[in-house]
Amino acid sequence: MEMSMTALDWGLVIGGIVWQVGCGLLCSYVATEKGRDSVWFWIGLFFGVFALIAVAGLPALSKEEAQARLRERRERDRPEDPELQEWRRKMREKTI
Repeated sequence: MEMSMTALDWGLVIGGIVWQVGCGLLCSYVATEKGRDSVWFWIGLFFGVFALIAVAGLPALSKEEAQARLRERRERDRPEDPELQEWRRKMREKTI
């Protein structure tokens, strides 16, 4: 018995892919507007409308909070010279 995909089947597959990518893009946009991480694209891609509901329900971060999270993530992802990190920490404390 031969199984082939009809035009309707292909349309459903392509429509599903477009839907999931759209949910991912929308999740990423909403998360970015709320000061959240862009990892929400991948969450939206895999979990679709459930992720969109979740990210819509998250509270927005303040600008300072979002910048602090970004700075922490950059320092974690790119370890630098400990002396340079110490100097940066001291400079941040002086400006506060």
